[in-house]
Amino acid sequence: MKLRSQQIQSGYDLAETIGILTSKYKVTRGNMRVALQLACQEMSSSAIRSHFMNLIREELNYVDSREMEKAVEEFIYSIQTSFAKQLGLTMLKGLLRNENVESTLMAIDKNIHKQIDMLRDEGDSSSEVLQLSWLHVLLFPLLLIMMVIFMGYTSTVHYQLGTEQGRFWLTVTVCFIIGSLLLATWFRRPPNDY
Repeated sequence: MKLRSQQIQSGYDLAETIGILTSKYKVTRGNMRVALQLACQEMSSSAIRSHFMNLIREELNYVDSREMEKAVEEFIYSIQTSFAKQLGLTMLKGLLRNENVESTLMAIDKNIHKQIDMLRDEGDSSSEVLQLSWLHVLLFPLLLIMMVIFMGYTSTVHYQLGTEQGRFWLTVTVCFIIGSLLLATWFRRPPNDY
């Protein structure tokens, strides 16, 4: 869950990062290493910044191009979106072959922001469904309280914990509640990918 949430957050941070990198790439007139150095100073994501610094370090010291490719693969794996893959391959072209990749960076920037807008619209409509998954966390204890009020404390405890059928259904209910909470947490924020 923690890895997924970090990857999803990095996917959203990537939008800011690509915008900064694109503007710095224009300023440096196609020098990817200097653009990465300048972008590192302005980006807020420490995870992406550390990958960019690793790319800069590798670009200064690499002997074989596979070393650079490995650094790019680590960056892509840390986010695991197609946008990260596109950006990684674009940076690799800019660093290894000194190709002018300004138009590619601009296209990635445009697409990633379009995707975020679409996700925001979808999130507004699906947030109510995800919020309903938390409803039974309130309703189940309320049901137990109602049982205590109408049946009495000892009778409720005896039925829920003292009988085989009560323990079974209590366990099933708690498992379903935990499962739905895990699903709600998992799908709370969709990954920024297409």
